[in-house]
Amino acid sequence: TFYFVIPLEEAPAEIISLQEHKEAGRERAAGGGRILLVEDNAVNQRLASILISREGYVVEVASDGAEALEHLRHQAFDLVLMDVQMPNMDGMEATRRIRAIEADPALRQGYVGLRARQQPLAIVGLTAHARKEDETACFQAGMNGFLTKPIVKAKLAVILSEIMPS
Repeated sequence: TFYFVIPLEEAPAEIISLQEHKEAGRERAAGGGRILLVEDNAVNQRLASILISREGYVVEVASDGAEALEHLRHQAFDLVLMDVQMPNMDGMEATRRIRAIEADPALRQGYVGLRARQQPLAIVGLTAHARKEDETACFQAGMNGFLTKPIVKAKLAVILSEIMPS
């Protein structure tokens, strides 16, 4: 027999109840929103896709940064959730390339997902590394936000509600 005590703190007020998220997700489902999930791990792809879909959004998946750029060449998205560490082209490089394409009107014409945008595409970094340096590196690469993995449903919902069109 053994026992232990886990000291817990009360959840911050900014974490919205799951019921409110479900209701907000149902409202958004009618208007929709498209999210590009860039993640190389199949298990993480599946889990994140389920969480995003339950919030009422359509999800497309890319396995690396190069594939993400190819998706943007042919489709428009409201948000990119970008894994930071991937083979072939990591999330930092992919984000820098997206920002370079957005800055060049001639290049932008070749990307359906970027050509008509008035504002830069929202990109949120996904990483297992939660240090302040990692967050700073994401912002320096041109990302608009930062989420740690494993993805916490409530934190994802807050990011989506702040960034996605209503």
